[in-house]
Amino acid sequence: MSAPNVQVTPFCPENFSFGTPRALCDIHGGDGFDVLAGHARVLTEEGEDWTDGMVIAAREMLRIARESDVRFAILMDISAACGSQVIYAGARPEAPYRVGQGVCAALLSEAGIPVVSQRDLKTLKHIFEKIGCEFDFGRSPKDHHETDWYLTHLAQSAANERMSN
Repeated sequence: MSAPNVQVTPFCPENFSFGTPRALCDIHGGDGFDVLAGHARVLTEEGEDWTDGMVIAAREMLRIARESDVRFAILMDISAACGSQVIYAGARPEAPYRVGQGVCAALLSEAGIPVVSQRDLKTLKHIFEKIGCEFDFGRSPKDHHETDWYLTHLAQSAANERMSN
């Protein structure tokens, strides 16, 4: 993607704190907001606690976003760091998916920076049109929460989440 009125600011919070290659990690006991509040933890598959490193990475991501005047962030959904709508509900592969944001997505959201999933094709199409950038999103793009996968795996979870808030 290239447009004269767009500046891309790449940042991988997990790479920032843990490098590459790295173990897989997931949020246990809640979502990214719960991690930031100290009520949930980020653990690797081996049980190593990466909570502090993830929070440090989230703060660095927010610092860079503010410094770069980021207007919105396109994040990789399902990640413990960047999940904008969906994360694992504990350790993979046994854990189901759950509605929720990762640690970095939650911190950006708290700071008023909108987060968008790379799977939110309908929203991305509108954004691209606004900034004058052409990209083929297909005839009828859907946002992540409108896809068959999401509806199959998370529709009831999303409804329960809305009712509890």
